[in-house]
Amino acid sequence: RLNSSHLVISYAVFCLKKNRPISIIAFSFLVYTFFLMIRRPPRSTLFPYTTLFRSMEEFTSAFQAARCVSTPLMAIRTADPASTTQFIIETLKQGRKLPPLLGWDIVRGLYAIGRDSGDELARVLGERQAATIGPVDALSLAQQLCDDGLLLYSNAHRFWNDPGVMQGIWDLRDSFKATGRMLVLLASPGA
Repeated sequence: RLNSSHLVISYAVFCLKKNRPISIIAFSFLVYTFFLMIRRPPRSTLFPYTTLFRSMEEFTSAFQAARCVSTPLMAIRTADPASTTQFIIETLKQGRKLPPLLGWDIVRGLYAIGRDSGDELARVLGERQAATIGPVDALSLAQQLCDDGLLLYSNAHRFWNDPGVMQGIWDLRDSFKATGRMLVLLASPGA
């Protein structure tokens, strides 16, 4: 005996038992129900507009485009921050002089990347010691970067939930956009 509360499913079962063709409506309902069960996993809420680059050429063109339009913030998920840093240097060298490039990590503090960035580091640090610069201090000192400069912030995923770091990133946005500077957040792939 068929249950009348499940009319479409009951009709489909009835047709299958009697070897009759299932109506288009019943078949559509079954297909629709099946595809409702197959869903995409939810996207990250921190980086909802992320792009997966499958080749270094794609990354190069996206990075250069971001620099051309003065994008103030770029987050890069990478398993190898050292090679990513070298690749960014090579990308920046193409066609012009390398802009001032500083890096920050929890062990070294603020440091110069490349030979030409030593003077910029000394100017930004003033009397402070590079190794004493913490995650929030690095973002505060980044305000002093010269135009077109970059700060590569290593292991950003370990600090971006800190209210001071969040505010520091927010504070850099407008001034970096106006002067062509960029904050590059380097994070692990699973972050």
